[in-house]
Amino acid sequence: MAEAWLSMVEKVTEFFSTEQIETSARRTKFVQRASKITGKLFLALVTLGRWSNGQPSVAQLAAKAAQLDHPVIVTPEALQQRMTARAVAFLQDLLQTAFRTLHTQDTGGDEALFAPLARAYRG
Repeated sequence: MAEAWLSMVEKVTEFFSTEQIETSARRTKFVQRASKITGKLFLALVTLGRWSNGQPSVAQLAAKAAQLDHPVIVTPEALQQRMTARAVAFLQDLLQTAFRTLHTQDTGGDEALFAPLARAYRG
């Protein structure tokens, strides 16, 4: 039986289309060539996968990838190698897109909220 976090993955893809996620991943150079670790997979693992299990190890995140409806077998090392400044830029780009979308729906958002995100990654 699928874990609750898998249904959350579906909810994210209702908010962001796969095309939006992958376009953002390429725009930020997080994804530069065909890979098992797509923008959509990475987003699901580092956001929803982390929320479902507190502070999971990279190995636990790799195991979650294998639990998807379309399982993806990735090594913990491959995921660790993707934890870069480009990953931060990708996630920040998606957050900004989300807030722009919500802002156009007559809700407020302040771009100054994102200023600390630029300093969050300490490679």
